[in-house]
Amino acid sequence: IGLWRPEFAQRLATVPGHLGAERFGLGQRDWESLAANVDAVVHSGVNMNLAQTYQYLHPVNIEGTRQCLRFCCEGRLKPVHYQSSLAVIDQIFVEDDAAPFKEDMEYTSYKGMPGGYLLTRWASERMMWRAMRRGIPVAIYRYAPVSGDLRSHLCDRTEMYWRYLRLYCQTNVTPIAKRNVNILPADVSAEAVRLLAEDPACYGHAHHICNPVSEPSSIWGDYLERLGYPIRRMEPQAWFDFLTSRPDDFYDDNARM
Repeated sequence: IGLWRPEFAQRLATVPGHLGAERFGLGQRDWESLAANVDAVVHSGVNMNLAQTYQYLHPVNIEGTRQCLRFCCEGRLKPVHYQSSLAVIDQIFVEDDAAPFKEDMEYTSYKGMPGGYLLTRWASERMMWRAMRRGIPVAIYRYAPVSGDLRSHLCDRTEMYWRYLRLYCQTNVTPIAKRNVNILPADVSAEAVRLLAEDPACYGHAHHICNPVSEPSSIWGDYLERLGYPIRRMEPQAWFDFLTSRPDDFYDDNARM
């Protein structure tokens, strides 16, 4: 996508490892060498699978975070920039629907987390808050869904929103939903985090990386109509019944997700 520059080769070194393994799967010598020479840690690794259980994802998403914090404490203390998600906010069990979701709030409720993946993200962030209170310099970045960059528009097509979009195109049906959609281009997200991370005041706080403008998810049907799709709109339960009444081989994995 045109991001590579030859001079990067002199500045990058890759060390293969595994988030779910002790010391990331590194030998003691490599572990100690990295711990002595690394200045800061950016932790964005995660096993993203919305269909899996908490127990299945625990080795990478939870233990990987534990190993990350252990690494930050090994040798000299290293700050960590943790890439989280706005999905850790339990929007089902909030005490006040009208209250804003503030950045530095620790979201202690998890009862409304829909599935194991989001629960592991919530638990990992809680670990970061605990590490922060114990003296590790931690900055938390909670992302809205990320789209393609502004130049190439290439994106992760397995991300849930794009699966929904393909499903709408396949069926010519969209649900009448009240929930807002907030999406931010990848390069805008990355630049925002870079600017925040360069400021020493970033530590000890959470930062929301999101679009200042949200749109109702129903507007996607309007966009598709402009592109020529004969869109029908259904109430959520009717839409769900419509999807589940189709044969198993009627769609690809978009519907099953």
